[in-house]
Amino acid sequence: MAKNKIIFTIILGISLIVLIGAVSACHCGDGTIDEHLEEECDDGNTVNGDGCSSTCIIEEEEPFCGDGIKQECEECDDGNTINGDGCSSSCLVEEECNLELTKSVDHQNAELGDILTYTLHYKNTGDKICTGGGVKIQDTLDENLLYTGTYTKNILNDVDSQGLDFAWYTIPGYDEITNTLTWNAHVVSPNEEGTITFETEVLTPEQCGDFEISNYFKAWSDQEDWKSSNTVNVFINNDCAPFCGDEIVNGDEECDDGSLNGILCEAGYDDFCEYCSNDCELITLYGEYCGDEIVNGCEECDDGNTVSGDGCSSTCIIEEEEPFCGDGFVDSGEECDDGILNGVVCDNSEEDCTYCNSICETITRESSDDDDRRSGKTHEFISTCESNWECSSWGECEDGILQRACEDTNNCGTSLNKPVKQTMCDLEPVKMEPEKNLKNLLWLILILLLLMIIVIFLIALNKK
Repeated sequence: MAKNKIIFTIILGISLIVLIGAVSACHCGDGTIDEHLEEECDDGNTVNGDGCSSTCIIEEEEPFCGDGIKQECEECDDGNTINGDGCSSSCLVEEECNLELTKSVDHQNAELGDILTYTLHYKNTGDKICTGGGVKIQDTLDENLLYTGTYTKNILNDVDSQGLDFAWYTIPGYDEITNTLTWNAHVVSPNEEGTITFETEVLTPEQCGDFEISNYFKAWSDQEDWKSSNTVNVFINNDCAPFCGDEIVNGDEECDDGSLNGILCEAGYDDFCEYCSNDCELITLYGEYCGDEIVNGCEECDDGNTVSGDGCSSTCIIEEEEPFCGDGFVDSGEECDDGILNGVVCDNSEEDCTYCNSICETITRESSDDDDRRSGKTHEFISTCESNWECSSWGECEDGILQRACEDTNNCGTSLNKPVKQTMCDLEPVKMEPEKNLKNLLWLILILLLLMIIVIFLIALNKK
């Protein structure tokens, strides 16, 4: 029994020691909130003033700037201590420049040539002046708008009375190249506002069709840099009237190729083409062709017609001429051919002679014999009808040949002594009158004989 008491006492002692050790291990500052110790916090230390006291009781935090809670002594508290965001690092309201820009127009829909009135409005709603050498106000107009040259202004709450000027230093009030309007609002004080009104004319664009004009203006200050207004839109009705060049065949137009009007086409040989003129008329052009009197391409000749048989065929090919009596060549069926000398009777006063008559036959004349002999035979021309040939004037030289028409007005029915109807162009045409030439030759011989007799008679007288 005594022994059991001793064992129980030992176990109880050990348990108490363990319990006391466990209790002594949990304490404030060990970083663990122990509820049995009634800790409200435990930040791992026993330092006061850090939100958890040395007895692990939550300390009430003092208000501070930047905690996001505006205290009575603070003008603002934006939860940080950064300057320049409207609330300073000491929770005081910062002054700022704040330009509000608004643009409006008196028409939402317009026609070509209409006048549009634009209104620009600016106001400094901040607590600080807007400056930077002067607030610059600019409005760049659409290319389809033309500034008419006048504007009005109205400035309110202008404490410095600097007003508004139409230009900004070296920048002109209106730049025609960029189509930009520029004003200098100088220093814009808090609550100062200005209104600018100007007129523009809607121009006619190069292309037909409705279009939209979108426009806004902008302002620059040292505090805010560039700032833009709202955008205003105007819809323009541009239903163009028909005109030559709109690619639509209208009214009396024969064609309309738009930008291609007036560009010539090229017609090939013996072909044609059509193009549309600048007046929308359909023009036909013809290419080179046989019969235009110009030797083109593969043509050998071109006499201005398409008639064959005149030396140049209907396809402009040189035609070979049919041989004829009088062409200077002895052709088949001819005995001779002296060209333009055909029909000229030779002189047989001293010896036999031969000549080629007008029908290309060889005629022989024996000495002192008026009979003509052909092929060695004497031909006596006994006829009661004497031919009377009348010829027209020589025509123009064509391909080296002169031609004329000859007619026997006595209608003897023979070609005897018929003049030449064709001759070469490089020789003067000779009018052939064989019988008359023969008579002239006889008279000449008689005169020469008479002169010789006289000379002989004079010589005989001198000898006596």
